[in-house]
Amino acid sequence: MFTKKLAISLLATASLVVGTTAAQAATPPAVEWSASYDAGGYEHFHSVVQTVDGGYAGVGGNYLMQTDAVGNLVWAVQNAAELMCIKKVSGGGFIVSGYLGNNAYLAKYDDAGTLLWEQQFAQARRASTVQPTKDGGYIVSGYVNNGSATGEDMWLLKVDATGNFQWEKTFGGAKADIPGEFDNALQQTSDGGYILAGTSWSYATQPYTSDVYVVKTDAYGNLKWQKTYGGTQTDMGNAVQQTTDGGYIIAGRYQTSTSNDAYLIKTDTFGNSQWQKIYGGSSYTDAAHTVFQTSDGGYLLGGYYSFDYTDFDMYLVKTTSTGAISWQNAYGGNLGEFLYTLNQTADGGYVLGGYTETFATTNRDYFLVKLGTAGALAQSTTGDKAAPQIMVRSIQ
Repeated sequence: MFTKKLAISLLATASLVVGTTAAQAATPPAVEWSASYDAGGYEHFHSVVQTVDGGYAGVGGNYLMQTDAVGNLVWAVQNAAELMCIKKVSGGGFIVSGYLGNNAYLAKYDDAGTLLWEQQFAQARRASTVQPTKDGGYIVSGYVNNGSATGEDMWLLKVDATGNFQWEKTFGGAKADIPGEFDNALQQTSDGGYILAGTSWSYATQPYTSDVYVVKTDAYGNLKWQKTYGGTQTDMGNAVQQTTDGGYIIAGRYQTSTSNDAYLIKTDTFGNSQWQKIYGGSSYTDAAHTVFQTSDGGYLLGGYYSFDYTDFDMYLVKTTSTGAISWQNAYGGNLGEFLYTLNQTADGGYVLGGYTETFATTNRDYFLVKLGTAGALAQSTTGDKAAPQIMVRSIQ
């Protein structure tokens, strides 16, 4: 057993309210609260979910922790593995994925943070994303070394309800082909198969560059189709989700001659591009790490936006069904705030997870930002110590 209880100090940031309407409208929702958590080093939330009691559970680095509904720390446990993804499990508890040394790692915890079981899978470099499947088991994405001097292959692993191996598949070519390492890089589709987003150097249209890479499989991991998207430079795929019309929405990063931008691609059922859009500034680096379809048929993507090389913020863009911008905002301070994960909450708001440098006690701290819904006017401070206000900057 790898877990032990860990005391982590809580530093909360007072929140700035900038909107009073829901995310589906033309103006952004209000910030309700934000909070940071220090473990003494360089920390980040790589994945966050809302818990059944209205709180939040997140993983990143070697820690799994839970807060209450307003960001107060409830418990934290340490694990020897690097934890990359957390999902709620039907019937209670959490499934987490990551890596321990050169082995992929999978573990089940109960709602109180007690380890129930864990599994390792040799020769797989890491398990990036995990999702519960309709049969009660789990699907895991990651990558393995493909035997060449330069690359890895995408790896898809299916296990049963207690983490026992059922099957595995790899995808890629002679160079490096890796999955996205964010919450929404992998999904079970309506036909029982799987969709996986990542980045390919093997199948890029230009030498020494990469393209967004999407793989669609059947229920047993057999390849149905694969597609690449991008320009003439280094583009990356981070997330993919099935849309209500049976197609897919894909998020990543698109490189131009002067900058990197957040990248959104809409496809049909077979992965054929219907439209592509980029979002961000005219210089520095912006990117989209996660995306999902909203109830109005549009999309919400999350990532980061750079104002300069040291000042970058969590970044949200709300679009229409055709990718036109409804609103976009950046959330942070005068140093670096980085978004890894974005999820809708039970009240119709959103929770953003990542790291903060501006409000950190030591180096970089775990960071949560809670956004509200229509009419949510809140100026709250959570925890034992107030910090400077989080800035909310509208991107024009």
